[in-house]
Amino acid sequence: MAKGRFLLPVPKHIPSQTWEIVGKMKKDEVSRSVLNDTLAMKFAHKLSMKHYHDQDRHEHVRCKLRELGRLMLQLKNSFPSQIPSLAAALEPAQFQTLVECVRQVSGFNLETNKFATPSLALKLGHSLKKCAMILLSEALQTMSKDQEDKAKAFIRLCEMEWSSEVSTAALGTLHSQKLNRMTVLPLTEDIVKLHDCLTKSSAESLEVLQSACSTESAAKSWLMLAQSVLAQLILFNRCRVGKVSKMTLDDFS
Repeated sequence: MAKGRFLLPVPKHIPSQTWEIVGKMKKDEVSRSVLNDTLAMKFAHKLSMKHYHDQDRHEHVRCKLRELGRLMLQLKNSFPSQIPSLAAALEPAQFQTLVECVRQVSGFNLETNKFATPSLALKLGHSLKKCAMILLSEALQTMSKDQEDKAKAFIRLCEMEWSSEVSTAALGTLHSQKLNRMTVLPLTEDIVKLHDCLTKSSAESLEVLQSACSTESAAKSWLMLAQSVLAQLILFNRCRVGKVSKMTLDDFS
């Protein structure tokens, strides 16, 4: 079904590169609210232009859109006639309404002044500011003074009020969660055992591949060797898995 959807015509308001990324989103109310919103798709196009050639970042674009989609659903459910679109929410008069919906989506508790999902509140703040910048850019290009004034006023409001309304509490929640998180440090004996296990696994797989073996055995040994080498590289470099996964053969050599 997912492949079949790409045989359908691309919606006129969505560029082909953007559709290649957002077309793989899970089909539900969240994705529909984003795909049917003009400003949200312009935001998606900006992200697609930035990350299109990096396949690993395509999921990042979809996650950003789903975050906006959850906020838009909250806006439409709470204020169906007042805020029909994302652009309508990014007006100075709707600032407090938008703040309240961001709090609701992120699970804000007024009594404890903490968020259930503080990272979502922070990410939504960045995305909304970028959407406001898109509106400002369009207003400057079309010489629309009214839209320009509204976009500038909203951006100024974000700079003045967003920190006290959302960011401070969200960062405080993240800080408290980090303090209470248990960190388990590996013992030297554990690292030695892991290193010995990986070395042994690599040697056994290499021995099988160098001998006359069946195709099935060779395939299993090759997979085991590749996984062992990858684990050894991560262990040796003490870096994130993503860095090693992007390593080229030239870098490896």
